[in-house]
Amino acid sequence: MNGGSAPEFKEGDRAWAGAGVAEIPDLSSVQLSARVDESDRGRLKTDQPAEIRIDALAGKEFKGSVAIISPLAKLDYSSWPFTKNFDIALQVLESDPGIRPGMSATGRIAIERIPNSILLSSQAVFDKNGRSVVYVLHGSGFEERMVQVGRRTKAELLISSGLSAGEKVALQDPTQEKPNSQ
Repeated sequence: MNGGSAPEFKEGDRAWAGAGVAEIPDLSSVQLSARVDESDRGRLKTDQPAEIRIDALAGKEFKGSVAIISPLAKLDYSSWPFTKNFDIALQVLESDPGIRPGMSATGRIAIERIPNSILLSSQAVFDKNGRSVVYVLHGSGFEERMVQVGRRTKAELLISSGLSAGEKVALQDPTQEKPNSQ
């Protein structure tokens, strides 16, 4: 989150006219600085609604909106292959006395709403003989079930059929033998 930086003055230092001795952040207008993948950049527009979660304020979700979208891509060297990201800023539309500059936060922007669909972690869907399957908890075990994947990102899959809301699924393939630990 954007905010002020601490002054470089220490006790005993001399101050001069016009020197900034203290910086007080304006917490009535807080923004979250973030990046979006180039594949999502074209689907964003300013004033689009967003949900913001601040790590230090667990359990709270704040309303926000897209304030700034950078027109220039930046290469992300943190993984291979290198990806291109765009800087964005989300405006936090609600105030809270616990919000402070520099806090870690995440934002979610609804690009599209698709009724009667379920969003799953990509870890929960497995490819078996060319079919997408999940393992649904049934009693004390898991049953394999074919699902229809509507859309996918690196981290999540939209399930358009084959699974009901509230069903619990495995994040690891329960049919795979676990290596013996010796």
